[in-house]
Amino acid sequence: MNPYQKQVDFFILEAKRHFKTAVSLYKGKHYDWSLFVGHLTLEKLLKAAVIVATNKPAPYIHNLQELAKRARLELSVQQIADLGEITTFNLAVRYEAEQYAFYKKCAAAYAKKWLRKIEKFKLWLEKNLSNP
Repeated sequence: MNPYQKQVDFFILEAKRHFKTAVSLYKGKHYDWSLFVGHLTLEKLLKAAVIVATNKPAPYIHNLQELAKRARLELSVQQIADLGEITTFNLAVRYEAEQYAFYKKCAAAYAKKWLRKIEKFKLWLEKNLSNP
């Protein structure tokens, strides 16, 4: 058994909780924060995947593309590009210089599109984590 299995289990549980929060924020029309929490959802699952792949603790990074690389996931070009875009949601909400521009960018249609992509990736990662 992986010595970090408790951390893997915690990340999977947290990802589920975060995704519910992201959906709730979307329904409340807090689109920018919805996408930020969506990023956290994938970050947690990718960190779990890194642990499973390496038998080492999760790294303290937020870049989803880098996490996927460290998890040794085979991704399509589109998945890699999508992870790059989703990573920007983390930075755009955290730093004041980018917050307003991101808020304006996050219309309902944009948020819906990306929340669906996050959900699709979430389901794919959960499936991979349950069948390593």
